[in-house]
Amino acid sequence: MRGRSTYDLPLLFCLTGVLVLLSGCIATSLQPRPQIASAIAEDARWQPLDLETATYRLRLYLPKERQPRRQIAVYIEGDGLAWIDQATPSSDPTPRDPIALRLATTHHAASAAYIARPCQYTLEADISRCQTAVWTNARYSEPVIAATSQAIDHIKSVFQAQEIVLVGYSGGGVVAALLAARRADISLLVTVAANLDTEFWTNHHGVSPLVGSLNPADFGDTLKQQRQLHFVGIDDEIVPVSVARSYALKIDKTLLRTIKTVQDAAHTCCWDELWPAIARDIVPPG
Repeated sequence: MRGRSTYDLPLLFCLTGVLVLLSGCIATSLQPRPQIASAIAEDARWQPLDLETATYRLRLYLPKERQPRRQIAVYIEGDGLAWIDQATPSSDPTPRDPIALRLATTHHAASAAYIARPCQYTLEADISRCQTAVWTNARYSEPVIAATSQAIDHIKSVFQAQEIVLVGYSGGGVVAALLAARRADISLLVTVAANLDTEFWTNHHGVSPLVGSLNPADFGDTLKQQRQLHFVGIDDEIVPVSVARSYALKIDKTLLRTIKTVQDAAHTCCWDELWPAIARDIVPPG
């Protein structure tokens, strides 16, 4: 097993303040958070697009050069910097390190797109709708899911695509699963380090339930029909494999075989390094 990286170190702090779980707890960069995402996107020849939906303005990143494709991969970001400490919500949920964007631009980037979560990167432009609940207790609420679904519709129109491989990192995996429960165009649901059963997850860590949020484990009638794969880091203490197993058992025990544990991976480390090998067979070719 590789040594603990700089991505892993802050997890020790995160686990002492349970309310900051899934809140982008990684090493703080001296570079402003929006600039980090811009640099990742520019290196991949992607460009930003702020999309106005019925409920929120969402930041998207898309390849600068796009061609029509029958199927594309859409990546959804994690919860970002939701909490500063155990009792203090963040004033801006923009992630310190946009791991889903790194994954999206790492492999087959010409046939992928990225959706940030509400108020990430767009806080100032959407300040009237960006209440703290949007990235804390109501982070998986109906308005959040509706906005992300509209963003997927826009991406489909841009690529003239018919099907979506939907990939969600961390809390973005919860959003992805909730979208897969209501959309008929998701050919494959993929999650990475995702707290798929939010009730089990909050109970596991002894924190308050996510009042105002939806739980994918409650949508078994539709999700048991969905093709899906769920990757969990063997060293992930924030979202251990028991969370994915609880999700599967609540829906259909046959889904247990869709859970794949990954060596040398924790919650944030080191998915961008491991992703090309993992994604080779699941992301549409570029």
